[in-house]
Amino acid sequence: MGLFQVHPLFGERSASIRGVTLENWKKFSNGTALDTRTGLTWMTQDFRSTEGRAPDNWGEAMAWAEKLNLQKYGGHDDWRVPGIVEYQEIFDERNSRLAFDLDRGRPVGYPPAFEDGGGYGFWSRDEVGEKAAKYFFFIGGYSKTEQKDYRHPSISIRLVRGKSV
Repeated sequence: MGLFQVHPLFGERSASIRGVTLENWKKFSNGTALDTRTGLTWMTQDFRSTEGRAPDNWGEAMAWAEKLNLQKYGGHDDWRVPGIVEYQEIFDERNSRLAFDLDRGRPVGYPPAFEDGGGYGFWSRDEVGEKAAKYFFFIGGYSKTEQKDYRHPSISIRLVRGKSV
């Protein structure tokens, strides 16, 4: 890994952070990665990877942003839940990464800067009425709608920071 200067536009608090460039991504040693196309900073791990389980439902997934902001994950307190469009922007059609079950027969389209071992589907902030919300499926690159109380071991959430796309 090498050192590179972090552009102040993207809100990094440090003048330089140890990191590595992977295609259009800058992966930092603090567990974050900058998408240089959108200017958004993402967590390189998701809920499943950090908590060791899937979120119980959409509500717990939404509350996770507040929890990590209080912990200042990666040195920041402005994490938020992404929308479907933001997940679509980072979907990698090469499907070269592996989810939590490491099933090589079902690779996922995480960007190269993200860690293996996360979920297949990721809750978004996008609600559909009062009782449903959308999640993005990283196997096929599409969104689905489920009830907010939906619980499945393949669902997770990954937080982002920066202006909404």
